Amino acid sequence: MNTFHRALHASLVAAALTLAGVAHAQTAPAELGLSLAATSGCINCHGTAPRGDAPSFLHMQERAAGREGERDALARHWMQEMRATGSGWRAIVAHRQVTDSAAGALFRWLGTPPTKPVN
Repeated sequence: MNTFHRALHASLVAAALTLAGVAHAQTAPAELGLSLAATSGCINCHGTAPRGDAPSFLHMQERAAGREGERDALARHWMQEMRATGSGWRAIVAHRQVTDSAAGALFRWLGTPPTKPVN
């Protein structure tokens, strides 16, 4: 993928996150996180067949379920990881495009027991 296509992809991800946030502002937190994951392309790397060493959403939900009283700390850890992978020579551009608000919705969704398939 050339630089133009990467920039275009990053712009589309940012626009999708913005639109999803506006369109679903009144949606329940778990549903908002699921909607953001689906519309923002997160499932491309974190879906049933994760890309590379990306953790699957199912694995992340299971990890959160095992840390019932520590979900806020886990969400902060995931935010730090996401921000760290958004820069550097192996940057995941999509991580850079996720707003703190959208990331919070994703983490709240991941912290709730699964009621629907992740992907």
